[in-house]
Amino acid sequence: MYALVIGTANNQDCYEELVQYLLMTRTMLKEQMVDSELIFAYAKCGQRYLPELEQFISEPNQADIQKCGDRCFDERLYEASRILYQQVGNNHKLA
Repeated sequence: MYALVIGTANNQDCYEELVQYLLMTRTMLKEQMVDSELIFAYAKCGQRYLPELEQFISEPNQADIQKCGDRCFDERLYEASRILYQQVGNNHKLA
């Protein structure tokens, strides 16, 4: 079910709503897809959500931070990708 909601939200650029949905989903389910999509949704919401992104990745989570950083970089979300790459110690795309 959550995969369908994620896909629909991505297609319709409803990232703020997706953040709220994924935060609720995380209370019941610990999944890599949920955590990774939450990171991407934070990034797509812009500067206002970057502190939440930083807080989230500093805590235990199931996300693939490297892939999230690559996805943000590909989407030209450079500040979010910088934060993510620093978390995993990968600064090669930032040079």
